[in-house]
Amino acid sequence: MDASFLARVVILVCSFAVSFWALGALNYEKYLKANHVLQAQVLYWLLSFALAWMVSQFLISLMYRI
Repeated sequence: MDASFLARVVILVCSFAVSFWALGALNYEKYLKANHVLQAQVLYWLLSFALAWMVSQFLISLMYRI
């Protein structure tokens, strides 16, 4: 396991934590159907993963281009 792989994993995990925390500021309940709690939670996790992936890829591309 080399240092660049470890750096990418750390960046991805940190990006996920920040995106999960940041999505808590949204009031998305008005866009969801009532009594679909599990689906709403899955959507929240998927949005967190997608946002974390995009942010981490951006940060990694900046890190390796400079």
